[in-house]
Amino acid sequence: MNSSLITTTLGTYTFLANFHKTTLALHLMFLNSFSPLIKGTGQGVLMIPTLLTATSVFIIAFIAAPPVDIECLVSLPILYI
Repeated sequence: MNSSLITTTLGTYTFLANFHKTTLALHLMFLNSFSPLIKGTGQGVLMIPTLLTATSVFIIAFIAAPPVDIECLVSLPILYI
């Protein structure tokens, strides 16, 4: 094989690996700076609406879920037709 081709290929892999590491680092920096705003008790402006939304969606999903018996079959007679 041509050594310049190997070098170019390895250089491309190195570039892509470094690019992905940099992109991942930027995402982690953003998440690390944003998550205390949501989770922190001092920031009730964001935490309280987030908790209320999550709680209400959970309750609605629990009520709207179809009844299921122990064998994981939906217990509605109309579906057995």
